[in-house]
Amino acid sequence: MKRKKNILFHKLFTLFVVLTTISCFSSTNPDKKAVATISLTNFDCVDISAGDETKFNVCYNELSKMMDSIKGIKKYEMFIDTSHNHKVILINIVYNNHKTTIDIINNKIRDNGYTVALEMKE
Repeated sequence: MKRKKNILFHKLFTLFVVLTTISCFSSTNPDKKAVATISLTNFDCVDISAGDETKFNVCYNELSKMMDSIKGIKKYEMFIDTSHNHKVILINIVYNNHKTTIDIINNKIRDNGYTVALEMKE
C-alpha cells in the first residue's frame, strides 16, 4: 500500500510542477509564442560515476544541442529528477508556433532516443 502512495504522490507532484511552471513561464506570452512542458523518461544519459554537480552534464549537453537545432524555439529550461528510483526530465519550452509545432519538437526528441511521457501546452 505504501508503494502505491509513493507512486501516486510522485505523479501528482510531477503534474503540480508542470502546471506551476507553465503558469509562471507563460506570463509574458506574446501572440506568436506558445508554451509547452514535456516530460521525458527512459533516458540513460546520467553519468553515475561523476560527482553530483556533473553527473547530468551529458543529458544537458545532448538536450541543449537538440533544442538549439529546432528552429522556432525561443527558450527552454530543463529540470532533471532522479530521486526515488524515477528518472524524469521536465523541459519547459517557449516556441514560435508559426515556425514549429509541438509535434515537430516531440518527434525530434523521440528520434534522439528519449520517451515523451507527458506533454502539456498552452
